[in-house]
Amino acid sequence: MSIDDAGHRHGLSSPQYRNAARHADGLLSLYLADWLAAGYQVMIAADHGMNDDRSHGGVLPEERQIPLFVFGEAFSQNGANPRQSELCGTLCEEMKAKWLAALCLLPFIVLFGAFQIAPLVWIALNSFFSENSGWGWGNYVDVLTSPFYRQAFQFSLEISLWSSVYGLLIALVGSYSLRQLGPTRLHDFVMSFTNMTSNFAGVPLAFAFVILLGLNGCLTLLLRQCGLMDSFNLYSKSGLIVLYTYFQIPLGVLLLYPAFDALREDWRESAALLGAGPWHFWRHIGLP
Repeated sequence: MSIDDAGHRHGLSSPQYRNAARHADGLLSLYLADWLAAGYQVMIAADHGMNDDRSHGGVLPEERQIPLFVFGEAFSQNGANPRQSELCGTLCEEMKAKWLAALCLLPFIVLFGAFQIAPLVWIALNSFFSENSGWGWGNYVDVLTSPFYRQAFQFSLEISLWSSVYGLLIALVGSYSLRQLGPTRLHDFVMSFTNMTSNFAGVPLAFAFVILLGLNGCLTLLLRQCGLMDSFNLYSKSGLIVLYTYFQIPLGVLLLYPAFDALREDWRESAALLGAGPWHFWRHIGLP
């Protein structure tokens, strides 16, 4: 109420009234960027103005005309002249529509809870129960003291690490090349193929690799006959790294391409005009 209080004490044309408005403007500037980044739609208005007689409620323009600022992607920013009496009803209708949309998500939330959250909670709770020792850390002690389980953890981490590194390196080169290629038919084909292969996982992917690169896979037999492959084993650690790397590549492209696409060419040109080379551009602009 600081702005209204300053108006009642000092009037519309007073420095106290203007400074109170400036103070509120400064406070809004501290939070507005965070609100927008969090996805909020922000409307800033007032319920009335003020006159030089330190009152309001009349019919003077300075009492009845109020500012209206809107921030957020939901607003079209086109020219409009809304009536103040229409704002509240319009906002209520928009909020009702969003609640109806959220209600439509209820079946998905129920299914997600039943098939994702509930099994996870059940497994986490029962991991502390052992048929031999009852409730406690027995299962974890058995796992962590078993050489077999420790070796499995080690191989899993190695496969995850190297497949991620190889996949990201290949995706890095591919994403940058696609960005430099621009909107062409080849670009569209590669992006469509990437979206398709990113969903080709699990049993179908494993079965495809077994047919192609298994012990008796068609490519395995062909490459052996040509003398290009002698000891490759899909079921070894290196074979699994190849398999998971293939799966990581389209995911890496989908992750990295939007980042390259967001880099504007005028940033590079501006950096070059200021004397920055490619290394300085990527270090101070591109990577951040």
